[in-house]
Amino acid sequence: MSRAPENPLVTGAERLGLPLGEPALRAFGIYTRELMEWSARFNLTGHRSRRAIEIYHYLDSLSLFQTGCLRPGQDLLDVGSGAGFPALPLKILEPSLRVTLLDASRKKGIFLRHLLRTLGMQDVVVVTARVEDYAHARAAAYDLVLSRAVANVEKLCGWSAPLLRKGGLFLLQKSRAAAEELSRIVPALGVAGLRVREVLPLKVPFLARPRSVIIIEKTGC
Repeated sequence: MSRAPENPLVTGAERLGLPLGEPALRAFGIYTRELMEWSARFNLTGHRSRRAIEIYHYLDSLSLFQTGCLRPGQDLLDVGSGAGFPALPLKILEPSLRVTLLDASRKKGIFLRHLLRTLGMQDVVVVTARVEDYAHARAAAYDLVLSRAVANVEKLCGWSAPLLRKGGLFLLQKSRAAAEELSRIVPALGVAGLRVREVLPLKVPFLARPRSVIIIEKTGC
């Protein structure tokens, strides 16, 4: 008798210590359906298969729980959210998070608003703007600022620092080692009232390439 094919999302979440209940599985199923349908018309993601979406988007996002920095009821800003990663998978597993999804793309904003209506998800706001412009609107409003595949840590942190409360954290996911980049920008981060707490390797089930997260704390006002 042949074995049932492995479900990477279910198996991967279990490996992360995050078993998925029926409400979460239902939400991820809707998310996948809508993302695949919209990506057939708009370029929302380069990963178009269910398996790729579950590994490269959902499990990669959920790996941030390994940091120990996520707490119930936090105010969270996702910069360059795109199709909702990493914030929405985190929100599915921790519904008490209050989330702002920030992206400059109007097309992605339309998708996100549609997705939130379809999911019936509460306490999530979609903002279509650049982070350097939005930073003036919500000073010291967030406990966490998240971003995936950060191209320039110094610029993102400089633009976003006013949005964090004192003691708040950046969680910045990277595909490559960040030590060399950080060695160049530590002085600039200090001027902005920030300090690097640690660079933490992330284990993403079924993903062979290395992933890490830079954790940066806001120490100044």
